[in-house]
Amino acid sequence: MAEKRLLVTAPAGKGSGKKWLIAAVAAAAVVVFALIFSLPSLSSRQGNVALVKISGHISSGEGFLETSAKPDDIIGMLEKADEDARVKAILLEINSPGGSPVASEELMKAVKATKKPTAAVIRDIGTSGAYWVASASDYVIASPVSLTGSVGVTASYLEFSELLNQYGVRYERLVSAEHKDIGSPYRNLTAEEKTIAQEALAKMHNYFLSSVTENRQLTDTAAIDKISTAIVFLGSEAKELGLVDELGGKKEAEAWLKQQSNLTGIKYVTYEKKPLFDIGTLLAKQSAAAGSALGKSFLATFSGQADANIAGAKIRT
Repeated sequence: MAEKRLLVTAPAGKGSGKKWLIAAVAAAAVVVFALIFSLPSLSSRQGNVALVKISGHISSGEGFLETSAKPDDIIGMLEKADEDARVKAILLEINSPGGSPVASEELMKAVKATKKPTAAVIRDIGTSGAYWVASASDYVIASPVSLTGSVGVTASYLEFSELLNQYGVRYERLVSAEHKDIGSPYRNLTAEEKTIAQEALAKMHNYFLSSVTENRQLTDTAAIDKISTAIVFLGSEAKELGLVDELGGKKEAEAWLKQQSNLTGIKYVTYEKKPLFDIGTLLAKQSAAAGSALGKSFLATFSGQADANIAGAKIRT
């Protein structure tokens, strides 16, 4: 005789409601802690020099694994430092390859607007948009072997039309205006579209260059012409061109700040944004442990996608 089994579902007990309540409270606590830990914080409130770090890609967008410098966060730190009567000067510590033109310009203007003596120290790299920010400070210091300059703009992208043809895939073009899909990765740019794109980049480059020239009060035509090529210079070369005031690092910056602000000693108020549990670092370590090959494959897959059309692409300084 076949055995019959009866499956009985137990009714939810009185404790289930409490469990949901506890879970909701726990979730809310996590959100609150995330907000608290992600706010700009001060390591010391008794300092006389504000230390503001600009590290990673300069972008207004939200990056998950990417370390980035957010203009809103850094501008808030600069404003606090400028308003604090105990802070006599500001030191920018820069280690960034640049980023989006708009985000970089916002930071540059914020630095330029500060009323207190401001020095910028370029660490390993301070190029493109990051150099634009540094140029707005009163004094720029870089190591002889640091990378700086690169006063230029790029908007390159990958174009896949030939690859699609090999697989019998065709791009059906439907647009409301002639140049609406300019820069689409699924077709070649026309000669006219290349001209349009280059003219736009040229205008951005001229604005970028003229701003740096004004910030640094450059008058040597030969030096400006060389800077306009968007070459990345070593710190020693940058000093010869007038992009850097002094070769060195934090020690030289401190000496300048003491002189400018009549300080006998320096104690830093460090402004920084601390992400909850430093999730990006933890995930990066886990990815490395899982295997660099897998990580490289993952990054290659996503980095090759839609840096696509120039209207919606990432234009970088």
